[in-house]
Amino acid sequence: GSTSNFFANGNYGATNSWEEVIVNSTYRPTLLAIALDTSGATQQTEKYYVGSYGFGLYKTTNSGNYWAQWTLPNSPMNYDENRTVYDVALNIRVPSIVYASSDISLVSDSICLWKSENSGSNWNPVFTRSDTVTKILMHPSYPTSGDYLWVISSNGRKIFKTADACTTWTDVTGNLPTPIYDLRRNNSNDSIIYAATAKGLYRINPPPEAPKNARSNVEDPELINHPRITWDVSLESDLPTQKYKIYKKRDTGPWTYIGITSTNDFIDDNEYLDAPGEPTTVYYHVKTIDVAGNLSQPSNSVSFTVYENNEQKIHTGNLRELPKEFALEQNYPNPFNPTTTIKFALPVDANVTLKIVSILGKEINLISNEFKAAGYHEIVFDAKKLSSGVYIYKLTAGNFSATKKMMLMK
Repeated sequence: GSTSNFFANGNYGATNSWEEVIVNSTYRPTLLAIALDTSGATQQTEKYYVGSYGFGLYKTTNSGNYWAQWTLPNSPMNYDENRTVYDVALNIRVPSIVYASSDISLVSDSICLWKSENSGSNWNPVFTRSDTVTKILMHPSYPTSGDYLWVISSNGRKIFKTADACTTWTDVTGNLPTPIYDLRRNNSNDSIIYAATAKGLYRINPPPEAPKNARSNVEDPELINHPRITWDVSLESDLPTQKYKIYKKRDTGPWTYIGITSTNDFIDDNEYLDAPGEPTTVYYHVKTIDVAGNLSQPSNSVSFTVYENNEQKIHTGNLRELPKEFALEQNYPNPFNPTTTIKFALPVDANVTLKIVSILGKEINLISNEFKAAGYHEIVFDAKKLSSGVYIYKLTAGNFSATKKMMLMK
C-alpha cells in the first residue's frame, strides 16, 4: 500500500513508459506548445492543438489518430517549412476562438500573434511587432470571453494585454525583472496572475477592465434632468457584491463620485440638473471594482449639454426657441437638378435616419444615420448619379416618421 508500490504496480493505468502520439510521421517535428480543448471531449475523443518548430500548427479531434496541419498566412515555406509556433491558447468556454504565437517569417516580418474564430480553419494576424510572442495567457477573470489576453513579447522583455480582442494593447510589464519566461493564472475565479522571471516568481492581482459602451437616455425630454447612465455588464468573475462606481463632472470641474450599484447595469442621477444662465456640459463615466478593491480605468465618457429650464439651446451662436414638434419640410427646389435641400425639425435630441427610396420602396441612398441635437436642420442632397424620375425621401427620428416626394428632372 506504499506510494512506491502504487506506481510500480501500474494502478489506474500508470506506466513506466511513454506512448508516442505521432503528429507527422515524415518529419517528426519538435513540438513547443499544447492547448487542450476540453469543452466537450472525452478520453476517447480528445481534441487538442500543438505548435511546432518550423512546421506550424497541428490539430487533432480524435486523440491523435488524424492531424490537420495549418499553414499560417505569409509563412516562408522554404524546404517545406512553416512558421514556428511557440504557444497556443484557447478558452474552453468559447473553444472556437484559438490564438497561436509565432516567430517572424522572412515574408511578413511584423506578425507574431494569430487568431482563429472557427476552431483553426482560418487564421488572421492580430498583433504586429518586430519580435516574437513566446507565451499567451487567456485572462483568468473573464471565463466566458475570448477578448481578454496577456502575452509575453519583445524577447521576454515585455508583457502586453488586450481587452478588446486584440484591437488595442497596453504594456503591463511594470516593475517586473526581465527576461520573463512564463505566465500562469490561479485556477480559481480569483484573477491572480503569476510571472516566472530571471530573478524569481512574481504575482499580481490586476484591476478589472473598464466597463464598455457607457450611454445615456438624454434623448427623452422627461428624463434629461435626471438622466440614466447605462453600460454593458462586465464579464469578469472576480467581482464583489458591489460592482460599479459612477462619477460625474460639470464642464471642466473635478470628477465627483455619485453612487455605486451591485444589482444593475445602470444608475439614475437623482440630482436635478439645470443651468441657470449659460448652458453647462455634464459628463459621466463608470468604473468597475473587484473583490480586492481594485478600481478599473474609467469607461468612455457620456456627455450632454443642459440649458436653462431645458427650453432653449444654442444654435449657430444664437439662442433660439426649440421646435414644438417633429417636422419634415418639402424639399426645395422641387423639381431639382441635381441638388436640393431637405429641412426638418427636432423638438428633442434624437437618432436621425434620412434615406432616399424609389417609388417602389427600394432604398437608393442613405443620406444621414446619426445622433442629432434638438433644433432645425437642413441637408443638401446631390442626385447627380440618379436618373430622372420621382423619388421618396423618408425621415425617422425616435418614434417619429414622415415621407415626402421629390422630382428629379435632368
